[in-house]
Amino acid sequence: MLTTSFTILSKRIGQIRRLGRIFLVTAFCVFITPFPALSQATTTNCSPKSFNKHVKIVSTFRMMEVFLNTLMHAQTHAILEVQTGIPMSGDDGGFYGPLGLLGKTMDKVEIEMKSVVKGTKRLKFDDQTALRFKEISEKGDEIIAVGFEMVSILKKNEITGATQLFMDRSMPAYRDAFGAVHTVISGTERSSSLQTLKCR
Repeated sequence: MLTTSFTILSKRIGQIRRLGRIFLVTAFCVFITPFPALSQATTTNCSPKSFNKHVKIVSTFRMMEVFLNTLMHAQTHAILEVQTGIPMSGDDGGFYGPLGLLGKTMDKVEIEMKSVVKGTKRLKFDDQTALRFKEISEKGDEIIAVGFEMVSILKKNEITGATQLFMDRSMPAYRDAFGAVHTVISGTERSSSLQTLKCR
């Protein structure tokens, strides 16, 4: 009985010693591995091109935000100017009139948005960012369509109808697009910050 217990104990001690040697060898290998080799095992891209892409993505989405704000600003101004008869759009508004300026703004932003959409093909968005951009672009098109409809409605001096159109279609589209813009921007900036820390 005593011999059996001693044999079992000896085997367990042998196992513990073998595990200890394995642990020491593993720890030694990790310790002598140079830090650059460890960092190369990660997928962090520290190239200037990668950081530049983050900047371009944020810049592109900020530009889309400016377009959206311009569209909404033009529509609200047109409604107020027709309602009050007071020019609020500066020299352009005085020259074109509220409805002429509204239509001109819709045309200009539509052209500029299409130009930005074409330019994004060079950025090669990831799938999630591409979906967000598509959503923003489509919502922008919806707001532009509302602006053109609003011109014909305001020509009839139908202030209530124009305001209702703005609230029912422009506002929801703007809210969705604005949320998508800032989701991408905040995510890209957070990713860029983490990348900067890893690349130090």
